[in-house]
Amino acid sequence: MSTLLKIELSDSEKLDLNFSSESIQDENVPLMGPDTQKHAKPLSIFKIIGISAACSGWQAAFSVEFSFVSPLLALLHVSPILVTLIWLAGPLSGFIVQPIIGSISDRCERKWGRRRPYIFGGFLFTFVGLGLLAFSVQISKGIMGKHYRVGAIIVVCIALWILNLSINTMMTPSRTLVDDFTKPTHQDILGQSTITLMLGISNFLANLAGSVDLVHYLPAFKSNTLAIFTFGMIILTVSTIPTLVIAKETQHKRPDNSENYSSLGLLKMIFIKIVYKIRTMPRKMFILCMIYFFSWLAFFPFQIYMTDYMGKVVYKGDPNADKNSQAYQNYQRGVRKGALTFALMSIVSCFFSLIIEKMAKRIGIRLTYFISQLLAGVCLVLTLWVQTPTATMIMFALIGYNFTAFNSMPFSLIGDYVVGDDTESKKEDSGLLMGVLNSFGVLAQVVSNFVAGSIILKKYPNKDHYAIAYGGFTSVFPCILVWFLNERKVGTQIEHTTEGIQDEGNVVEYFESEEDQF
Repeated sequence: MSTLLKIELSDSEKLDLNFSSESIQDENVPLMGPDTQKHAKPLSIFKIIGISAACSGWQAAFSVEFSFVSPLLALLHVSPILVTLIWLAGPLSGFIVQPIIGSISDRCERKWGRRRPYIFGGFLFTFVGLGLLAFSVQISKGIMGKHYRVGAIIVVCIALWILNLSINTMMTPSRTLVDDFTKPTHQDILGQSTITLMLGISNFLANLAGSVDLVHYLPAFKSNTLAIFTFGMIILTVSTIPTLVIAKETQHKRPDNSENYSSLGLLKMIFIKIVYKIRTMPRKMFILCMIYFFSWLAFFPFQIYMTDYMGKVVYKGDPNADKNSQAYQNYQRGVRKGALTFALMSIVSCFFSLIIEKMAKRIGIRLTYFISQLLAGVCLVLTLWVQTPTATMIMFALIGYNFTAFNSMPFSLIGDYVVGDDTESKKEDSGLLMGVLNSFGVLAQVVSNFVAGSIILKKYPNKDHYAIAYGGFTSVFPCILVWFLNERKVGTQIEHTTEGIQDEGNVVEYFESEEDQF
């Protein structure tokens, strides 16, 4: 029995949904058909690392943002409710930007290729955002003098929006770029786990720097905030350049019969296409997106509140105390230990990024993911009782396994439920599909941020471990959902075929088996 889905489109908005392989031939990236798969030459690990390097850049920006913006806001005496609203910059910008940039990059015909122009543009503005955060207090003092706090908060808000919009501009194209190169050679899990390795390395370096009193060694910086954001700018630059040089894309040419859109028409087309992809999403792909959603729902409170938790709860500090008091020094020490904990977590993440493909081959994808999510959930919930420095650092470091799993496996599996060997979804849609998956993650961040900040911390101020433990309890959902995914042999794709696609006039009809249709 089949389900018939219809989408009514006007002539000007009619989607080019011809899924034939002739329409998607790209000289740079081979088709994912059987013939090409036999002859695709595997990429060397060094080339995969070079192609993935830009991911290390935007992750460094994320690391310094999530580790040090909350303490910066605490020092500016920002209320928990306002902190929650400020943190919406990341999830909201990601939800809007990622699928749009993903789709636009799919259609990009610049001589640099489809992905690198957006990686480069995102890099430039990410650099600007980090610079504004680094000098937010100095800029405000220069303009407002002694009453600089309000101005500094405004500068931080502007910087966060610039930073998150630009990071999200980089994120989807850089992930999709790796997929473009590794999917044809069946190195997709290796490619995504290499991305996670890059994320772990930049996480480690950024947070290791943050765990040290940098002003003591580099007095020219005047403050640790200025030093750490400057360090993030350096990692961003050093990481992005190799990808721009090594990942040589050929100029993409769309078929002659494809439509040309105005700017407004292109946005309308992208919106229609996103809605279409979601409406026709196979049931197993929806489950995969929900696993990614709940994994981020669990992880996000930990990511934004962990350093503040270490300073307030574990080290019994107070960011609002006098700067010469022991309570203030304890808070600063706790924040630095929190950064060191993130660095240790990154080491664990790097280790598992090297072995996760072998684990998936040996015990299966579902069990590999289940163990990682269960371990993370237990560690997060234990913050309600375990609050000694050493035990907390060890416990949080183990979450690196889960960070590797949910930042690599969903992205390598997404093609299983969209691309088939016989009837192929457009290769040009790969960026859009990555963006749709990422959107589930940023939507989870919005929800998690609201629950943790506006509900839990509003009722229990300075009880950051309550917000972190809430994330741990939500880990039960991905632990259950992962068992509804198809198991597959790593290095192959699940066979997924459609029963037919018809295009009659203004109506696009998409037939798919009821079992796989969401």
